[in-house]
Amino acid sequence: MDNIYKKIQATKKRLLEANLKKSGENDFSHYKYYELADFLPTLIKLCDEEGLFTGVRFDDEFAYLDIVNIEKPEEKVIYTSPMRALELKGANAVQALGGVETYSRRYLYMAAFDIVENDMFDSTVEEPKKELVTKEQANTVYSLLVQAGANDEGIKKTLETYKVKEAEELTTTQYVTLVKQLKDKIEANKKAEKPVETTPKKVAKVITEAQIKRLYTIASGNNELAKAVLAEYGFSSSKDVTADKYEEICNKIEEKMKEK
Repeated sequence: MDNIYKKIQATKKRLLEANLKKSGENDFSHYKYYELADFLPTLIKLCDEEGLFTGVRFDDEFAYLDIVNIEKPEEKVIYTSPMRALELKGANAVQALGGVETYSRRYLYMAAFDIVENDMFDSTVEEPKKELVTKEQANTVYSLLVQAGANDEGIKKTLETYKVKEAEELTTTQYVTLVKQLKDKIEANKKAEKPVETTPKKVAKVITEAQIKRLYTIASGNNELAKAVLAEYGFSSSKDVTADKYEEICNKIEEKMKEK
């Protein structure tokens, strides 16, 4: 009886030899890609022949691909992928969720069975899309300019340094830079007016995306265990974990894994 890893490897090899064809095509960037229908029917057949079961499931944070050895169900491999919002023109919330789940299924199977295709970013890097600020962000810029002491002429000159005439023409990257500059200016003005320093309220720093990924890596795909440990520390989501508790939580997860 082969173990699960040998079965997965055999499935990868046979899938590679299947000479799959790409039916998806991006008309704008002129590249082809695999759709689920291009490889999933063949993959289901091969998994059945090799004695593998695959199943995809979702929660609020992650999509999971479970691969189970049918002859020995306690042997399983779990692949995960963070859930991300997807904006589809003309789609309602349910349709948008369906799009996210379809994309997640596609990339989980491709990662698990090494289904490769040309890097789509090679085709799009020459024409990066510049995202403009929202109306609310533009209003924030004008409000901060006034708070920083800028008059009409000062507002005009500030925007000209970013090669725009209106705040609505700023890109999101420019917005981040300008907002930081204005907030620094406002803070400097406050200190100049009030020399007595006040102790700022400390705001707990949350962990980064890379630290979140490491946390779940320590759990070796056992996200239920990781979430249980987070709950012990009062966190409902990994995105809420503070930096001062991070190492302690990682150590706790390692202890729990050793107990299993």
